Amino acid sequence: QKLAEITTKVYNLTNDIVEEDPNKLPPYYTIQNFRNAPHLTYDRRIDDKRVNLKMKMKTDKTQEEELKRFNDKLFKKYPDLKK
Repeated sequence: QKLAEITTKVYNLTNDIVEEDPNKLPPYYTIQNFRNAPHLTYDRRIDDKRVNLKMKMKTDKTQEEELKRFNDKLFKKYPDLKK
């Protein structure tokens, strides 16, 4: 099994195939543990203005569902980010 993983990695490296991490978040997004619960955080500075939002993540939802729900809240709070 490990040999198969290594051969696929070597094959991908030699053929310039990039594997993307499915759990990777967009820029300015982080997941932080706060009071023993995961929180999704957006933190960015635009023209000396701080754009920030935190939301507690539900454990029964997937990361993609939570990211969509978070973005809805983010764009409602900061409508000029949607551009």
